[in-house]
Amino acid sequence: MLRHGLNNVVTLEGGVAASRDYAALAGGIALNTAYGALSADLVQTFAGSVRGQRLRLAYQRLFPGIGTSVSVSGDHQMGGNYLSLADAVMLRHVPAGREAPSPRPVRRLQALVNQPLGDRFGALYVSAAVQAQRHRGGLGTQFQLGYTHAFGRLRYSLAASRDFSVDTGRWNHRIMLTLGMPLGQGATTASAAAALTYDPRGRTIAQQSLTGSIGDAPTLTYGLTANATRASRTADGNDPGEAYGASANATYFGTMATVNGNAGAASGYRQAGGGVSGVIVGYAGGVAASPAQGDTLAVVEADDIPGARIASASGTRIGPWGRAVVSNLQPFARNAIEIDPRGLPLSVELGEDTRHVAPTQGAVVRARFETHRMGRAALIRARMADGQPLPFGAEVFAADGRRIGTVAQGGRALVRGLPEDARTLTVTWGADPHQQCALDVALTGGTSDLAVGEGRCAAPL
Repeated sequence: MLRHGLNNVVTLEGGVAASRDYAALAGGIALNTAYGALSADLVQTFAGSVRGQRLRLAYQRLFPGIGTSVSVSGDHQMGGNYLSLADAVMLRHVPAGREAPSPRPVRRLQALVNQPLGDRFGALYVSAAVQAQRHRGGLGTQFQLGYTHAFGRLRYSLAASRDFSVDTGRWNHRIMLTLGMPLGQGATTASAAAALTYDPRGRTIAQQSLTGSIGDAPTLTYGLTANATRASRTADGNDPGEAYGASANATYFGTMATVNGNAGAASGYRQAGGGVSGVIVGYAGGVAASPAQGDTLAVVEADDIPGARIASASGTRIGPWGRAVVSNLQPFARNAIEIDPRGLPLSVELGEDTRHVAPTQGAVVRARFETHRMGRAALIRARMADGQPLPFGAEVFAADGRRIGTVAQGGRALVRGLPEDARTLTVTWGADPHQQCALDVALTGGTSDLAVGEGRCAAPL
């Protein structure tokens, strides 16, 4: 959909959607007035011999003084069968000679009023909706009144609803309490939610869920749900029924494939499933596997930095063999492929972090990033012979004359490319002989990526 503002009052929009045996044309106008925003749009659809139109009118207004917001919208099928793209796909499976389904309402009117009560007291809202569908008598009607509030990290809402079902021909009433709270922070996040629904006819439904993710990309997402239903009385006088259910799902976004699994159980029901998705690309440099899928691809080659993120392709990382596949490329255009330098091993230096490629449609292009092993990295707390920290900005050199680091605040020096057998380094902070010293280093711990040690200058050189 394309939108263009003629000025600060009038905005025009239009668009086209097309697929096999389906097309849709849309156009509309929006007006920004002192009494609120008005909009109207018309959509004409073509799905084989089935044609339809849908008109939508909408009005929105915010009252700044009291914070009240009002939203009203209406949809009307002006004739024939209006079909969205999803409806058209469903239509393809209808046998010839049968009438096309009309899953969407022929007419629908809905309104929402929201009233904030200030930061300390939450908000009230009331909504109403009326809809009619083809081949069904009566109007489906729904009203809801609710209150939302947050207490610290806990967010809760209480709502009461009344709706009329055309299928059953009766009114239903519900009272709903929902609770939600975020858990964790940073790379590991989770969210817990609970809902309790009470039907005055005697049915109570309790639901609990826990969803979360692990890793920045993320690497793993998961979800757990449990529910229980109890009917205190039934319309036919039978014993009250109880039902319980639980389900779990998880998806792992690996560097070579995406793996997912799910399982569920309820009264008299068991289910489990799983899947693996990804691509294997053969090219002149070998074979690369990746969860990314598409028809215009780039194979990224970068040795010695497994797990490094491709900044220009969300969720894509360098695999264990130094390969990754990027799929979000625009053909016949200049695409930037960028490796995020954050989190790279300190012992490896990336020659450049961005490469540009211009693939043709359906091509597989190669983007190689040069890397250089720099030797061991170490954080050294360096002191003068009298115990004072080395001067800020002093340069650290290896025995072969290479500059491998600089002294920062507090005499701490981060050096890269430290030879494995290095015991003595040279530190200089000026041209005079007394502004140089031999730093005796003793590594005392750390990790395989970053060693930690102490150093003391024996005497000026």
